[in-house]
Amino acid sequence: MPFVARDRATGARIDITRLGNPKATLAVGSVVCALPDCGADLIVRGSLVSQVRPHFAHRPSSPCASEYSSHPESLAHRMGKRLIAEALRDVLDGMGLGEAVVEYEVPVATRESHRVIDVCVAYPCGWREAHECQLAAITPEELEIRTRDYLDAGIDCVWWLGEGSRADRPENREWLYRKQGEVVLLVLPQVAGEDAMPGEAARIEAAIG
Repeated sequence: MPFVARDRATGARIDITRLGNPKATLAVGSVVCALPDCGADLIVRGSLVSQVRPHFAHRPSSPCASEYSSHPESLAHRMGKRLIAEALRDVLDGMGLGEAVVEYEVPVATRESHRVIDVCVAYPCGWREAHECQLAAITPEELEIRTRDYLDAGIDCVWWLGEGSRADRPENREWLYRKQGEVVLLVLPQVAGEDAMPGEAARIEAAIG
């Protein structure tokens, strides 16, 4: 959950991408893990003089205790999530739907699973969409299971594949085309490397449909 934390005092969600200088804004010990079954202290990582954008992290001595399906994220994955969120906001504004809420890392629980949406769109009428950035290796069967988990919670799911990543396989493109009618690619420099340092040239490729 690198972009979202909760204020220890108020419980409000804090989106670090909306803060100009989080290390100057957030007091030490003021933020905790946003997942409902964790609540451990978080620290702010990142630098003003490097490509590592500010994000939250658990202390090594206090790892995340949540049962929600969440994994450590690479720089490329964080960049992918930001690109998705920015693209969605632009599209929604263009459609006159600027009142829709775009949020990072929204936890969702069903009877069968606990998952965290990479980027969630919540429409005023109550509908929600899960937008998932996928760079790591995955199979069509796993895509199906995760999609069904969201559908069981009444949430539609849209997958975005990192072009050239381990997720960008012919069988996955075929599954996505059959299930969501298009394949949307995220173009991230050096995305195939787990320790990639994506630059500002990263962009979203036109959908294949």
